[in-house]
Amino acid sequence: MDLAQLPRIEGEMNFSGPIEGRAAVYVPDWSRSNINLEPHRLAFYDARPMRSELSLDQQGFALFDHTGPSTDPEWLKDNETAYTDSVSAFLQQMSGAARVIAQGTGMLVRHVEATRDNGRIGVSRWVHADYTRKWGEVWRDWMEGWHGEDFHRYSRYCIFQTWRQISPAPADNTLVFCDASTCDLRKLIVFDAVVREPVEVPGNWFESQFSRWDENQRWHYFSDLSPDELIVFKGYDSDLSRDAQPLHNSIDLPPREGMIPRISVEARFFAFFE
Repeated sequence: MDLAQLPRIEGEMNFSGPIEGRAAVYVPDWSRSNINLEPHRLAFYDARPMRSELSLDQQGFALFDHTGPSTDPEWLKDNETAYTDSVSAFLQQMSGAARVIAQGTGMLVRHVEATRDNGRIGVSRWVHADYTRKWGEVWRDWMEGWHGEDFHRYSRYCIFQTWRQISPAPADNTLVFCDASTCDLRKLIVFDAVVREPVEVPGNWFESQFSRWDENQRWHYFSDLSPDELIVFKGYDSDLSRDAQPLHNSIDLPPREGMIPRISVEARFFAFFE
């Protein structure tokens, strides 16, 4: 679909500027982080009208109808397995995978309120991709240890990231995605992400990626998401021809009457194919 036919909004996001030395985000102690953020204003096109054209193997993200077991944040926190089991079953049917397993603890419920200050440094307030090719394989090896299984026996595996807005529309903040087919890999900057200590514990430290500003990138959002919709996007694919990982970020939406703070639930899954 021609972008000119799509509704659009404008907003500001943080991209990475030049960084001296190894880039790092150190959540337990921000003073140890080594990042340089550059805000840029750009257009975001509503992907809802082109929903049927989206492909996880090309754009890297898509919107599906899926009703979870509950939209209550407290229930979800206490019943994580029920939620991840529901999404796992859906992903297995959708993808044709032989097996789908939640990654690690699997689920995170976020309460996010628009700050109207996109220059704020904080988790997920810059353009990023969560996995490098090297660490997509490291995570697979960690999964083997956690589950005591041989996942190398599968011919292919991928990481599906899922995101659902469980608060009603209109929300004041949402997730946005860069069409992976417009992402220049030369613009990516690998960084070390330390999310908690000790760093020796698997999953507490890993590699992720920033992105430099690129005017050729095409960015999208989905308008007025409902709790019965699930965004799925690629985090990694061992098949290089299908490894369409979209850059993503959260943005504050233009003010509208009746807006409420966004509540969302996200979870990541490994899908294994025979």
